[in-house]
Amino acid sequence: MKEIVGYLPDETYRLILRSVPLACVEAAIVDEKRKEYLLGKRTRNPGKGMWGVIGGRVFRGESLEEALQRELEREAEIKKFNYQFVAHESLFAETSEVGEEYHVISHIYKITTDETPQITEENSEFKWFKRPESSWHHSATRIISQLQKHLTW
Repeated sequence: MKEIVGYLPDETYRLILRSVPLACVEAAIVDEKRKEYLLGKRTRNPGKGMWGVIGGRVFRGESLEEALQRELEREAEIKKFNYQFVAHESLFAETSEVGEEYHVISHIYKITTDETPQITEENSEFKWFKRPESSWHHSATRIISQLQKHLTW
């Protein structure tokens, strides 16, 4: 059985953020019939108070698909979904949950699901959007821009 190493003490996490990029997954949820994107209003950094894509870092020992499953369950209680890899994107965030700037290598996935996202401690609400808006966190704008290159609508 493989060991999955998850959350780290803040000081260790700060050192990592200053030293190397993080591997992350981004779950760009779409409704292809309505041609809309689902974003959550963030309750913490990065992007507190702004609209963002569900996602987070990959833990040591996890596959990308396992990280995607964990993040969708943790942030929106979504358990059943279809996914398609879309792109890699190098993103820079101005502040993390421990106050550090950091660099992320994101693995972006298009997600479709019939489940309704649920409010969790990560997001105060969810909303469907037809196009990017100024209320979006800059990383969400870049992630959806990458996704749009692979959509037929």
